[in-house]
Amino acid sequence: MLKAEEYNNKGIHFIQTSQIDQALKYFEKSIEEDKFYTDPYYNKAIAHLTMEDFDSALKCYNNILEIDPSQGEAYYQKANILFFIKDDLDEALNLYNKAIFLGVKNSNLFNNLSLCQQKKGNLEQAIMWNERALRIEPEKVDFLNKRAELFIKSGKLREALDIYNSVLMIDVSNEEANHFKAVILGEIGDFDEALKSLEFSEEMLPESILIKYDKVLIYERQGEFNKALEYIAECEKVDSSNLQILNKKAELYFSINNEEKALEVYDEIIKMYPDNFEAYFNKANGLMIVKKYKEANELYNYILDNAEDKNPYKINSYYYSALSLRSLGDSNYIDVYKNAIKQYSNLMLYYEYDPTIYMLKANSYRDIDKYTEAEEIYEFAIDLSPNSAEIYLMRAKNRIKLNNMTLAKKDIEKAIDINPYYNKILQADEELKMCFR
Repeated sequence: MLKAEEYNNKGIHFIQTSQIDQALKYFEKSIEEDKFYTDPYYNKAIAHLTMEDFDSALKCYNNILEIDPSQGEAYYQKANILFFIKDDLDEALNLYNKAIFLGVKNSNLFNNLSLCQQKKGNLEQAIMWNERALRIEPEKVDFLNKRAELFIKSGKLREALDIYNSVLMIDVSNEEANHFKAVILGEIGDFDEALKSLEFSEEMLPESILIKYDKVLIYERQGEFNKALEYIAECEKVDSSNLQILNKKAELYFSINNEEKALEVYDEIIKMYPDNFEAYFNKANGLMIVKKYKEANELYNYILDNAEDKNPYKINSYYYSALSLRSLGDSNYIDVYKNAIKQYSNLMLYYEYDPTIYMLKANSYRDIDKYTEAEEIYEFAIDLSPNSAEIYLMRAKNRIKLNNMTLAKKDIEKAIDINPYYNKILQADEELKMCFR
């Protein structure tokens, strides 16, 4: 045993000096000296993990458990690989529980068990195990932030807000807590308190683009679009090429009816990111708004010709290419709609339950006056996604064509109930307003 320990200690030294091959050599020597000595197996696993050789690490933990099935630590470490690397959630949960049964009760195990339960969608179990982790380390900020996140997912915004306030008492400059505190205050409509919180956060984190962007979103929620644009400029001082910031900048210009500026922003994005099909698609939609249908059609076709088949903007462009031709008055638009219907039928073989594809197919039928066929497809799309305001609004347009104003009105009201923003769309759409006359 003394020789085995000596070799094991030499191996540890080489791990500490990042000489992994040498470390493995001495761990092997230790195992050859005493194959029932488990320490070198643990250390050999660490060496393999350092090289991201996860299968070899798993073999080491299996070797330990063959020698001594009561080694809870081996179950715990094996579970970590199965969860974080192999994504085998059920077996990871099984092994975490075995480790606990065998006496491993550290905070990280409980936290990992919580994360695993969350990934499986078991929020109550995730909250319970997170609480167990916090009993051991009640002021560990990562665990507290995770607890707040779980409360948000459970719809317990006030409880989450209390936790973020607790985090900020421990670490006043914690970016995650500062960010989500403002998000929650915005969600519950306390915009003044959200802005006050962000002012303080900005003092603590002056270079945080996330905190500056939170201000953009709060001002946008309040309808103060010019103020939001001022903070977009502040964000750009930190990162002038941030795609999310640039996309929001374009959206805000559209909100103040400055379509020219919005389109310039999309040109800027395309110049920076020539393979970003979202920018081409958004620019095409902007061109539709200003009734430049020919230019819009060219961009939709560019996406269709160059994007991969599974790209969501290509999938959307089958419909919008036809719509732009129809808006242009091009006589070929019916053939393009028929091709869109064919493409969506093919895509349904791969994305059998994607509500967006069903909606786009229904839209295509509606736009070539096949309202009965469209109605059936809209119904299934809504069954798949009952909280999609957009699908209700699209079906309302179809029901207007069917002269069923009562059901169309119900769909519009449902859309607005889900997302009040759609009331703005209603006010700008003469066809939809017909239902309320």
